[in-house]
Amino acid sequence: MKTIVNTEEDFQITAGTKLGYVSITGSRAGITAINFVDATDANCTGLPRDIKTQALVREALQSINNPHRGILVPLQCSGTSLQQAVWRHLQSIPVGSTMTYAEIARAIGAPRAYRAVANACGANKVAILVPCHRAIRSDGSYGGYRWGIDKKREILAWEKRALPSGAAPEYLACNTEDPR
Repeated sequence: MKTIVNTEEDFQITAGTKLGYVSITGSRAGITAINFVDATDANCTGLPRDIKTQALVREALQSINNPHRGILVPLQCSGTSLQQAVWRHLQSIPVGSTMTYAEIARAIGAPRAYRAVANACGANKVAILVPCHRAIRSDGSYGGYRWGIDKKREILAWEKRALPSGAAPEYLACNTEDPR
C-alpha cells in the first residue's frame, strides 16, 4: 500500500485487491472514496501509522476482497437525500445480483426517478462498498459505470464466482504487478 496523505484526520492509500488496484480515501470517521487506479500509479508501501486508520483500511480491503462478508466499515458518503436512499438500497442487493434503475427507483419510493437513480450511481465515490455496479438498465444492458463498462462486467462476473460467506479473504502482496 502507498500512503499518500496520512494525518490524524485524513488518509489516502493505494492497495492491491482481487479486482485491481484501488485508492482508498477517508478519515478516522470512515471511508469517503474508493477509486480504481491504474497499476502504474500503484506504488504500495505500507499502512498508515494510526491504529484506528489501519483497522479501517484492513476492513475495507477485506470487504472488497470478499463481497459476501458484508460491509463492516463506516462510510462517509455525502449526497442528496435521494442519492443516500439509492446508495443504501444498492447495499441491499445480493452479491452477484442486479436490479434495474427503475426497480431501484420503485424500491426507494420514487418510481419515476429512474434517471435520478442512474445519476446517483454515477455520483457514487465508493466503488464496490456502495455497489453501483449492480444497477443496470431495464433492457438488461449494463448502462454506465464511473470506472468503465469493462470494469463493471468484470466485477459482476467476479462476484458470481466469489467465495461464499465465511471463506477467509485473501490478501494480495503490494507490488507493481497487476494483482488480477
